[in-house]
Amino acid sequence: REHAHPYLEELRQRTSYTVSLAVLDGAEIVYVDRVRSLRRGQGAVDLNLHPGSLLPAYCTAMGKLLLANLPEQEQREILASMKLKKRGPNTITSKEALRDELDEVREESFAVNDEELAPELHSIAVPVRNEAREVVAAVSLAAHTSTISLSELVDALSPHLVATADRISARLGYRRADETGSRK
Repeated sequence: REHAHPYLEELRQRTSYTVSLAVLDGAEIVYVDRVRSLRRGQGAVDLNLHPGSLLPAYCTAMGKLLLANLPEQEQREILASMKLKKRGPNTITSKEALRDELDEVREESFAVNDEELAPELHSIAVPVRNEAREVVAAVSLAAHTSTISLSELVDALSPHLVATADRISARLGYRRADETGSRK
């Protein structure tokens, strides 16, 4: 959390949306840090989440990203233990559909939540990696559907989210493949 908080705060200032950091704990995500949107009223999203809050992984962008990056056997065991209940209008409730989405998320290193956790909420998430290149956490931007469309969130703000995740990852010793031979 101490490595990430200043970067999460900076991203919230730049975008005005809620920024969160979470890790996987079995079939749930645990919020490590969260800086709430500067928006109030109609455009605000508040599920009363805070560090330590738990949510089911299958219906959050951060959770799907973290599940997608598990070793295959561990992912299979966790999915087998899950009960997929509808939480928002677009919640994935089929394990086959969830597996397909996780394959796509793993390939893209990017996940979205399109009103899967709650109505009128969408979010995007990207990985935070450690020195061993393992995905150890996820960082997300969440927004109320009235303030920005999901495609705008992805197109306009994912570069900022990726930059934030890269900066946190660098604090954990991670270097992208294109950086490893070119230390300046």
